[in-house]
Amino acid sequence: MDSSRTKRQWDGLEKVVEFKVRCTVEWAPGVGKSRLGLNAIKLVRRNKHRSVLIVVPTIGLRAQWEGQVAEFEDVTVMVINSVITQPRNYDFLIIDEIHRMGAETFGRIFQRVTYKFVLGLTGTLARADLRHQYISRYAPLADRISESEARREGWIADFKQYNVMVEESQTWYNEYQGLETQYAQGASRFGSDFGLMMNCSYSLDPLKGYPEAVHLANLLGWRGAPWDRAKERRRAGNTIVECWGGDVDNYRAPGKLQMTAIFAIKANQKMNRMVYESQAKKAAAVEIIKHYSSKRALTFGQSTEAADWIASQLTSAKAYHTNIASADRRYKWKKEYKTLVGAMKAIEKHPELARDEMTVSKWKEKRIGGATIAKQNLVNFLAGKFRILCTAKAIDEGQDIPDVELGVIVSRTRSETVQQQRTGRVARDHTFESGRMKDAIVVNLVIKNTKDQVWVRKAQGRQRDIIERELEELLNGTS
Repeated sequence: MDSSRTKRQWDGLEKVVEFKVRCTVEWAPGVGKSRLGLNAIKLVRRNKHRSVLIVVPTIGLRAQWEGQVAEFEDVTVMVINSVITQPRNYDFLIIDEIHRMGAETFGRIFQRVTYKFVLGLTGTLARADLRHQYISRYAPLADRISESEARREGWIADFKQYNVMVEESQTWYNEYQGLETQYAQGASRFGSDFGLMMNCSYSLDPLKGYPEAVHLANLLGWRGAPWDRAKERRRAGNTIVECWGGDVDNYRAPGKLQMTAIFAIKANQKMNRMVYESQAKKAAAVEIIKHYSSKRALTFGQSTEAADWIASQLTSAKAYHTNIASADRRYKWKKEYKTLVGAMKAIEKHPELARDEMTVSKWKEKRIGGATIAKQNLVNFLAGKFRILCTAKAIDEGQDIPDVELGVIVSRTRSETVQQQRTGRVARDHTFESGRMKDAIVVNLVIKNTKDQVWVRKAQGRQRDIIERELEELLNGTS
């Protein structure tokens, strides 16, 4: 297995050379993108010393790359947010997780950095917004290894993937369905044009959303604006006029549009949080991890609170996220006083609060210390000091974590890229036992009769051989 993968890595480097080292490589997680990058550095320096900049999306990946390039001189590793702040000049630009550069802000890297050679590395290049086409202008795709090919060739561990359905309480469903109705009613007023509704709400910022609402009101004729421009007529559309029932008198004010959008968006956001922090899914995750008691495990989600709760219910488990230090207590302060300033004012009025909880200075210290503690938890997990690492989104991409045999995806969005990256954390090369790889398992927890089912279908996209199971069937060993 190792010899064939090594040969394929060198074949990939030859393809990079064919593109004159100005390209992107899309390899399934675990195949060896980092190794390809290191070989490319040696290649461009074969006859001449050249400066190298490696750009990564997260601090965790920066630390990982810094360890790998320690043998090289004049190699800089930076997080993308820092790179785009000012112009830079390097001979060789390597961009890890280059699909992130499709975003408008991060895409400025191609203008901010002057380079002779560029190599993009990713496990999932395609983006739902098609912005990967923008990346291809600067670093076209030179080579691709799909997850199915890597599994078939034995370059990454084969694994079983389950979708496990869980049910919430009737009280939970009643609240969810009420929010669903509220959102549907609001969205219908905009002809289910989510983008238009978001613009009117402008992420719930009234000052920024109001101009869009005024514009839409004018387009709808509620302020006597002429409908003589075809492009504007199409933009608002007769459908939206029909959705508002032509009720000019009751809905003349743009504020009506804006508040309708805001209430609908808030309902949608609360539905999302309910799915992300579902108690039924958190409890199911704990049961599954206890059932597979011999496997090293990762949990993934969208909520740091969920990661903390799962870690608290298990032995040999730690959470990994930047809000980890005193998370429960800080959450209580935030909930009661909204902001640190609010907490300070409350202590000024009621000094006894400092004795009952913690002083503001300690609050600050513990918040700053969170990143350090999280980093130490990751280091200890990699060293095998405990068996389970509970995360939100911190290690979705790029992080090399070998020998993980169980992945539990507690919550998700509809992103196919994130889904593939998460399964890639589990599908890496494992320790051999008796000449064969350990069996790996990925479990996707899904709440029945909710948007969670839509999300998982979209997120799994091209993934195949997914087994549908009830929780009891999985725990009872039904294959």
